[in-house]
Amino acid sequence: MRLGLYHGPLYRGDAGYESYGPYVRYIAEFARNFDEVVVFAPVTTRPTDYRGCRIEADNVRIAELPDFSTHVQASRHVWSIYRTFHREIDSLDVINCRNTAPYGYLLYYLGRRRGVGFFYCFTSDPWEILEVGPKYQGLYGRFAKLAYGVDFWIQKRIMRRTYSFIMGRQPYERYKHITDRMEPLVSSTLTRSDFAQRTDHTPHKPVRLLYVGYLKHMKGLPYLVDALKVLCDGGDDVELHLVGAGPEEESLRDQVRRLKLGDNVHFNGYVPMGPELNAHYDGADIFVFPSFSEGSPRVVLEALAHSLPVVSTPVGSVSELITDRQSGLIVPLRDAEAIAAAVKEYILDDELRARCARAGFAIAKEHSIECYIQPMVDKAKQLARPRSALS
Repeated sequence: MRLGLYHGPLYRGDAGYESYGPYVRYIAEFARNFDEVVVFAPVTTRPTDYRGCRIEADNVRIAELPDFSTHVQASRHVWSIYRTFHREIDSLDVINCRNTAPYGYLLYYLGRRRGVGFFYCFTSDPWEILEVGPKYQGLYGRFAKLAYGVDFWIQKRIMRRTYSFIMGRQPYERYKHITDRMEPLVSSTLTRSDFAQRTDHTPHKPVRLLYVGYLKHMKGLPYLVDALKVLCDGGDDVELHLVGAGPEEESLRDQVRRLKLGDNVHFNGYVPMGPELNAHYDGADIFVFPSFSEGSPRVVLEALAHSLPVVSTPVGSVSELITDRQSGLIVPLRDAEAIAAAVKEYILDDELRARCARAGFAIAKEHSIECYIQPMVDKAKQLARPRSALS
Protein backbone atom coordinates (compact mmCIF):
# COMPACT_ATOMS: atom_id res chain seq x y z
CA MET A 1 0.00 0.00 0.00
CA ARG A 2 1.30 3.43 -0.98
CA LEU A 3 0.79 6.60 1.03
CA GLY A 4 1.21 10.18 -0.15
CA LEU A 5 2.23 12.81 2.43
CA TYR A 6 1.96 16.55 1.86
CA HIS A 7 2.94 18.49 4.98
CA GLY A 8 6.07 20.60 5.02
CA PRO A 9 9.28 21.65 3.25
CA LEU A 10 12.53 19.74 2.85
CA TYR A 11 16.17 20.64 2.42
CA ARG A 12 18.27 18.75 -0.13
CA GLY A 13 21.98 18.57 0.68
CA ASP A 14 24.93 16.36 -0.17
CA ALA A 15 23.75 13.75 2.34
CA GLY A 16 20.22 13.59 1.01
CA TYR A 17 16.92 15.09 2.12
CA GLU A 18 16.59 16.69 5.54
CA SER A 19 13.96 18.48 7.59
CA TYR A 20 13.24 19.31 11.21
CA GLY A 21 13.24 16.33 13.55
CA PRO A 22 9.51 15.92 14.31
CA TYR A 23 8.60 15.84 10.62
CA VAL A 24 11.34 13.32 9.81
CA ARG A 25 10.12 11.07 12.61
CA TYR A 26 6.55 11.48 11.35
CA ILE A 27 7.62 10.33 7.88
CA ALA A 28 9.67 7.44 9.26
CA GLU A 29 6.82 6.12 11.40
CA PHE A 30 4.45 6.10 8.43
CA ALA A 31 7.16 4.40 6.35
CA ARG A 32 7.18 1.52 8.86
CA ASN A 33 3.51 0.91 8.11
CA PHE A 34 3.33 1.24 4.32
CA ASP A 35 5.07 -0.31 1.33
CA GLU A 36 6.00 3.12 -0.01
CA VAL A 37 5.60 6.72 1.16
CA VAL A 38 5.67 9.48 -1.45
CA VAL A 39 6.45 12.84 0.18
CA PHE A 40 5.27 15.93 -1.71
CA ALA A 41 7.40 18.82 -0.49
CA PRO A 42 8.79 22.18 -1.57
CA VAL A 43 12.53 21.60 -1.69
CA THR A 44 15.37 24.05 -1.21
CA THR A 45 19.14 23.79 -1.40
CA ARG A 46 19.62 27.12 0.39
CA PRO A 47 20.59 27.25 4.09
CA THR A 48 17.40 26.96 6.13
CA ASP A 49 16.27 26.38 9.70
CA TYR A 50 14.25 23.26 8.79
CA ARG A 51 17.16 20.90 8.30
CA GLY A 52 19.30 18.83 10.63
CA CYS A 53 17.61 15.42 10.51
CA ARG A 54 17.99 13.19 7.47
CA ILE A 55 15.25 11.05 5.92
CA GLU A 56 16.75 7.57 5.89
CA ALA A 57 13.89 5.13 5.22
CA ASP A 58 14.48 3.19 1.99
CA ASN A 59 10.79 3.15 1.05
CA VAL A 60 10.39 6.95 1.09
CA ARG A 61 10.39 8.76 -2.25
CA ILE A 62 10.42 12.55 -2.59
CA ALA A 63 8.18 14.22 -5.17
CA GLU A 64 9.86 17.62 -5.34
CA LEU A 65 7.85 20.81 -5.60
CA PRO A 66 9.34 24.26 -6.30
CA ASP A 67 10.68 26.09 -3.25
CA PHE A 68 7.96 28.11 -1.48
CA SER A 69 6.96 28.80 2.11
CA THR A 70 3.66 30.68 1.78
CA HIS A 71 0.46 30.42 -0.24
CA VAL A 72 1.38 33.60 -2.11
CA GLN A 73 4.73 32.15 -3.15
CA ALA A 74 3.09 28.86 -4.07
CA SER A 75 0.63 30.67 -6.35
CA ARG A 76 3.54 31.46 -8.69
CA HIS A 77 4.11 27.72 -9.15
CA VAL A 78 0.55 26.39 -9.41
CA TRP A 79 1.08 24.72 -12.77
CA SER A 80 4.27 22.99 -11.64
CA ILE A 81 2.59 21.85 -8.41
CA TYR A 82 -0.39 20.51 -10.35
CA ARG A 83 1.82 18.62 -12.81
CA THR A 84 3.70 16.93 -9.96
CA PHE A 85 0.46 15.93 -8.24
CA HIS A 86 -0.96 14.67 -11.55
CA ARG A 87 2.19 12.66 -12.32
CA GLU A 88 2.17 10.85 -8.95
CA ILE A 89 -1.52 10.41 -8.19
CA ASP A 90 -1.95 7.05 -9.92
CA SER A 91 0.84 5.54 -7.79
CA LEU A 92 -1.02 6.26 -4.52
CA ASP A 93 -3.66 4.46 -2.50
CA VAL A 94 -4.28 7.12 0.14
CA ILE A 95 -3.13 10.69 0.88
CA ASN A 96 -2.44 12.48 4.18
CA CYS A 97 -2.39 16.26 3.79
CA ARG A 98 -1.73 19.01 6.33
CA ASN A 99 -4.47 21.63 6.21
CA THR A 100 -2.03 24.52 5.66
CA ALA A 101 -0.17 22.86 2.76
CA PRO A 102 -0.72 25.19 -0.24
CA TYR A 103 -3.04 23.77 -2.90
CA GLY A 104 -3.42 20.51 -1.04
CA TYR A 105 -7.03 20.37 -2.21
CA LEU A 106 -5.72 19.77 -5.75
CA LEU A 107 -4.44 16.43 -4.47
CA TYR A 108 -7.88 15.66 -3.10
CA TYR A 109 -9.72 16.47 -6.33
CA LEU A 110 -7.22 14.58 -8.48
CA GLY A 111 -7.38 11.60 -6.14
CA ARG A 112 -11.15 11.62 -5.92
CA ARG A 113 -11.42 11.07 -9.67
CA ARG A 114 -9.21 8.00 -9.30
CA GLY A 115 -10.61 6.58 -6.05
CA VAL A 116 -7.61 7.55 -3.89
CA GLY A 117 -8.41 7.90 -0.18
CA PHE A 118 -7.70 11.22 1.52
CA PHE A 119 -7.58 12.62 5.06
CA TYR A 120 -6.58 15.96 6.53
CA CYS A 121 -4.30 16.56 9.50
CA PHE A 122 -4.96 19.84 11.35
CA THR A 123 -1.81 20.53 13.38
CA SER A 124 -2.77 24.06 14.45
CA ASP A 125 -5.55 26.60 14.05
CA PRO A 126 -4.60 29.14 11.36
CA TRP A 127 -7.44 31.45 12.41
CA GLU A 128 -5.81 31.86 15.83
CA ILE A 129 -2.48 32.60 14.20
CA LEU A 130 -4.10 35.21 11.97
CA GLU A 131 -5.60 36.86 15.05
CA VAL A 132 -2.46 37.00 17.25
CA GLY A 133 0.33 37.34 14.67
CA PRO A 134 1.63 40.92 14.42
CA LYS A 135 2.30 40.63 10.69
CA TYR A 136 -1.39 39.86 10.10
CA GLN A 137 -2.53 43.37 11.01
CA GLY A 138 -3.72 46.16 8.74
CA LEU A 139 -4.16 45.68 5.01
CA TYR A 140 -1.96 42.57 4.83
CA GLY A 141 -3.95 41.00 7.65
CA ARG A 142 -7.27 41.65 5.91
CA PHE A 143 -5.92 40.13 2.70
CA ALA A 144 -4.56 37.08 4.58
CA LYS A 145 -7.89 36.49 6.34
CA LEU A 146 -9.79 36.80 3.06
CA ALA A 147 -7.42 34.39 1.31
CA TYR A 148 -7.54 31.84 4.09
CA GLY A 149 -11.32 32.24 4.32
CA VAL A 150 -11.60 31.04 0.73
CA ASP A 151 -9.08 28.26 1.38
CA PHE A 152 -10.87 27.11 4.52
CA TRP A 153 -14.23 27.11 2.73
CA ILE A 154 -12.76 24.61 0.27
CA GLN A 155 -11.23 22.58 3.11
CA LYS A 156 -14.59 22.34 4.89
CA ARG A 157 -16.21 20.92 1.77
CA ILE A 158 -13.48 18.27 1.63
CA MET A 159 -13.69 17.55 5.38
CA ARG A 160 -17.38 16.68 5.06
CA ARG A 161 -16.55 14.12 2.36
CA THR A 162 -13.44 12.54 3.88
CA TYR A 163 -11.92 12.36 7.37
CA SER A 164 -9.82 14.69 9.52
CA PHE A 165 -7.53 14.44 12.52
CA ILE A 166 -7.09 17.57 14.60
CA MET A 167 -4.35 18.16 17.16
CA GLY A 168 -5.81 19.05 20.54
CA ARG A 169 -9.19 19.01 22.25
CA GLN A 170 -9.65 22.80 22.09
CA PRO A 171 -9.40 23.05 18.27
CA TYR A 172 -11.61 19.96 18.03
CA GLU A 173 -14.34 21.61 20.10
CA ARG A 174 -14.17 24.69 17.86
CA TYR A 175 -14.51 22.77 14.59
CA LYS A 176 -16.44 19.59 15.36
CA HIS A 177 -19.62 21.27 14.11
CA ILE A 178 -18.23 21.08 10.58
CA THR A 179 -18.34 17.31 10.41
CA ASP A 180 -18.72 14.26 12.62
CA ARG A 181 -15.86 12.66 10.68
CA MET A 182 -13.18 14.29 12.81
CA GLU A 183 -10.99 12.92 15.61
CA PRO A 184 -8.78 14.76 18.14
CA LEU A 185 -5.23 13.53 18.77
CA VAL A 186 -2.30 14.54 20.94
CA SER A 187 0.72 15.04 18.70
CA SER A 188 3.89 13.24 19.74
CA THR A 189 7.29 12.39 18.32
CA LEU A 190 8.57 10.59 21.43
CA THR A 191 10.67 7.47 20.92
CA ARG A 192 12.35 5.33 23.57
CA SER A 193 15.51 7.44 23.46
CA ASP A 194 13.53 10.52 24.56
CA PHE A 195 12.47 9.22 27.97
CA ALA A 196 14.56 9.97 31.06
CA GLN A 197 12.99 9.25 34.44
CA ARG A 198 14.67 11.18 37.26
CA THR A 199 14.81 10.17 40.89
CA ASP A 200 16.55 13.32 42.12
CA HIS A 201 14.52 16.49 41.52
CA THR A 202 16.83 18.85 43.40
CA PRO A 203 17.30 21.98 41.26
CA HIS A 204 20.65 23.37 40.21
CA LYS A 205 22.11 26.62 41.48
CA PRO A 206 21.21 28.77 39.66
CA VAL A 207 17.86 27.16 38.85
CA ARG A 208 17.71 26.45 35.11
CA LEU A 209 14.52 27.37 33.28
CA LEU A 210 14.11 25.98 29.77
CA TYR A 211 12.04 26.92 26.73
CA VAL A 212 12.22 24.92 23.48
CA GLY A 213 10.55 26.03 20.25
CA TYR A 214 10.33 28.79 17.67
CA LEU A 215 11.19 32.29 18.76
CA LYS A 216 8.14 34.02 17.36
CA HIS A 217 5.36 36.26 18.57
CA MET A 218 2.67 33.67 19.28
CA LYS A 219 4.97 31.85 21.72
CA GLY A 220 4.62 34.60 24.35
CA LEU A 221 8.33 34.79 25.10
CA PRO A 222 8.47 38.48 26.15
CA TYR A 223 6.30 37.50 29.12
CA LEU A 224 8.75 34.74 30.01
CA VAL A 225 11.65 37.21 29.98
CA ASP A 226 9.60 39.62 32.09
CA ALA A 227 8.89 36.78 34.53
CA LEU A 228 12.60 36.11 34.79
CA LYS A 229 13.12 39.77 35.68
CA VAL A 230 10.50 39.49 38.44
CA LEU A 231 12.29 36.45 39.86
CA CYS A 232 15.74 38.03 39.71
CA ASP A 233 14.51 41.26 41.30
CA GLY A 234 12.99 39.14 44.07
CA GLY A 235 16.37 37.61 44.87
CA ASP A 236 15.94 34.23 43.16
CA ASP A 237 19.03 32.72 41.55
CA VAL A 238 17.62 31.67 38.16
CA GLU A 239 18.68 31.55 34.53
CA LEU A 240 16.74 31.00 31.31
CA HIS A 241 17.87 28.81 28.40
CA LEU A 242 16.09 29.46 25.10
CA VAL A 243 16.50 26.64 22.56
CA GLY A 244 15.26 27.60 19.12
CA ALA A 245 15.44 30.22 16.40
CA GLY A 246 12.98 32.58 14.82
CA PRO A 247 12.04 36.12 13.83
CA GLU A 248 11.66 37.38 17.42
CA GLU A 249 15.24 36.63 18.45
CA GLU A 250 16.55 40.17 17.97
CA SER A 251 13.64 41.78 19.82
CA LEU A 252 14.13 39.30 22.68
CA ARG A 253 17.84 40.12 22.80
CA ASP A 254 16.93 43.82 22.96
CA GLN A 255 14.52 43.10 25.82
CA VAL A 256 17.20 41.14 27.69
CA ARG A 257 19.67 44.01 27.31
CA ARG A 258 17.10 46.59 28.38
CA LEU A 259 16.25 44.60 31.51
CA LYS A 260 19.95 43.94 32.24
CA LEU A 261 19.48 40.16 32.15
CA GLY A 262 22.44 39.39 29.89
CA ASP A 263 24.04 37.06 32.47
CA ASN A 264 20.77 35.22 33.09
CA VAL A 265 19.52 34.46 29.56
CA HIS A 266 21.23 32.04 27.19
CA PHE A 267 20.29 31.89 23.50
CA ASN A 268 21.20 28.40 22.29
CA GLY A 269 19.84 28.62 18.75
CA TYR A 270 18.22 25.79 16.83
CA VAL A 271 19.12 22.34 18.16
CA PRO A 272 18.11 19.24 16.12
CA MET A 273 16.01 16.56 17.75
CA GLY A 274 18.05 13.77 19.28
CA PRO A 275 20.87 13.49 21.85
CA GLU A 276 21.83 17.17 21.67
CA LEU A 277 18.30 18.41 22.32
CA ASN A 278 17.74 15.76 24.99
CA ALA A 279 20.84 17.08 26.79
CA HIS A 280 19.12 20.45 27.16
CA TYR A 281 16.08 18.81 28.72
CA ASP A 282 18.25 16.70 31.00
CA GLY A 283 20.21 19.77 32.13
CA ALA A 284 17.12 21.84 33.02
CA ASP A 285 15.10 22.10 36.23
CA ILE A 286 11.79 23.61 35.08
CA PHE A 287 10.24 23.84 31.62
CA VAL A 288 8.22 26.97 30.84
CA PHE A 289 5.84 27.27 27.88
CA PRO A 290 4.05 30.67 27.69
CA SER A 291 2.46 30.26 24.24
CA PHE A 292 -0.70 32.07 23.05
CA SER A 293 -1.88 29.50 20.49
CA GLU A 294 -1.08 25.83 19.80
CA GLY A 295 -2.54 22.66 18.42
CA SER A 296 -0.65 19.94 20.23
CA PRO A 297 2.75 21.24 21.37
CA ARG A 298 5.19 18.34 21.21
CA VAL A 299 7.79 20.15 23.34
CA VAL A 300 5.54 19.93 26.40
CA LEU A 301 5.44 16.16 26.00
CA GLU A 302 9.21 16.10 25.52
CA ALA A 303 9.65 18.01 28.78
CA LEU A 304 7.32 15.62 30.62
CA ALA A 305 9.23 12.66 29.17
CA HIS A 306 12.41 14.06 30.75
CA SER A 307 10.73 14.31 34.17
CA LEU A 308 10.66 18.11 34.09
CA PRO A 309 8.04 20.00 36.10
CA VAL A 310 6.17 22.16 33.59
CA VAL A 311 4.68 25.65 33.73
CA SER A 312 2.39 26.22 30.74
CA THR A 313 -0.50 28.25 29.44
CA PRO A 314 -3.69 26.20 28.76
CA VAL A 315 -3.27 26.12 24.97
CA GLY A 316 -4.12 23.32 22.54
CA SER A 317 -3.79 19.85 24.04
CA VAL A 318 -1.94 21.08 27.16
CA SER A 319 -5.12 20.79 29.21
CA GLU A 320 -5.36 17.14 28.15
CA LEU A 321 -1.82 16.45 29.34
CA ILE A 322 -1.54 18.60 32.44
CA THR A 323 -3.87 18.73 35.43
CA ASP A 324 -3.04 21.83 37.43
CA ARG A 325 -1.01 21.08 40.56
CA GLN A 326 -0.99 17.34 39.78
CA SER A 327 1.10 16.98 36.63
CA GLY A 328 2.14 20.60 36.13
CA LEU A 329 1.20 24.21 36.79
CA ILE A 330 -1.16 26.10 34.46
CA VAL A 331 -0.89 29.90 34.16
CA PRO A 332 -2.99 32.47 32.27
CA LEU A 333 -1.91 33.83 28.90
CA ARG A 334 0.16 37.03 28.85
CA ASP A 335 0.83 37.05 32.59
CA ALA A 336 4.50 37.43 33.58
CA GLU A 337 3.64 37.68 37.29
CA ALA A 338 1.77 34.36 37.17
CA ILE A 339 4.68 32.67 35.39
CA ALA A 340 7.11 33.98 38.00
CA ALA A 341 4.84 32.86 40.85
CA ALA A 342 4.55 29.33 39.41
CA VAL A 343 8.32 29.01 38.98
CA LYS A 344 8.82 30.32 42.52
CA GLU A 345 6.37 27.75 43.86
CA TYR A 346 8.30 24.92 42.21
CA ILE A 347 11.56 26.23 43.66
CA LEU A 348 10.16 26.37 47.20
CA ASP A 349 7.99 23.23 47.22
CA ASP A 350 10.02 20.03 46.87
CA GLU A 351 6.95 17.78 47.12
CA LEU A 352 5.04 19.67 44.41
CA ARG A 353 8.05 19.62 42.08
CA ALA A 354 8.60 15.87 42.49
CA ARG A 355 4.88 15.02 42.25
CA CYS A 356 4.38 16.92 39.00
CA ALA A 357 7.53 15.45 37.49
CA ARG A 358 6.49 11.88 38.33
CA ALA A 359 2.93 12.31 37.09
CA GLY A 360 4.08 14.09 33.94
CA PHE A 361 6.51 11.29 33.10
CA ALA A 362 3.70 8.71 33.43
CA ILE A 363 1.51 10.75 31.08
CA ALA A 364 4.31 11.06 28.51
CA LYS A 365 4.72 7.26 28.51
CA GLU A 366 1.15 7.01 27.22
CA HIS A 367 1.90 9.29 24.27
CA SER A 368 4.67 7.79 22.18
CA ILE A 369 4.90 8.44 18.45
CA GLU A 370 3.49 4.95 17.86
CA CYS A 371 0.37 5.85 19.87
CA TYR A 372 0.04 9.07 17.88
CA ILE A 373 0.50 7.63 14.39
CA GLN A 374 -1.45 4.37 14.77
CA PRO A 375 -4.98 5.88 14.55
CA MET A 376 -3.95 7.66 11.34
CA VAL A 377 -2.43 4.46 9.93
CA ASP A 378 -5.61 2.53 10.71
CA LYS A 379 -7.81 5.19 9.11
CA ALA A 380 -5.52 5.46 6.08
CA LYS A 381 -5.75 1.74 5.45
CA GLN A 382 -9.51 1.82 5.90
CA LEU A 383 -9.86 4.68 3.41
CA ALA A 384 -7.54 2.96 0.93
CA ARG A 385 -9.33 -0.39 0.90
CA PRO A 386 -11.72 0.26 -2.00
CA ARG A 387 -8.85 1.30 -4.27
CA SER A 388 -6.56 -1.51 -3.07
CA ALA A 389 -9.28 -4.06 -3.71
CA LEU A 390 -9.47 -2.92 -7.33
CA SER A 391 -5.70 -2.86 -7.95
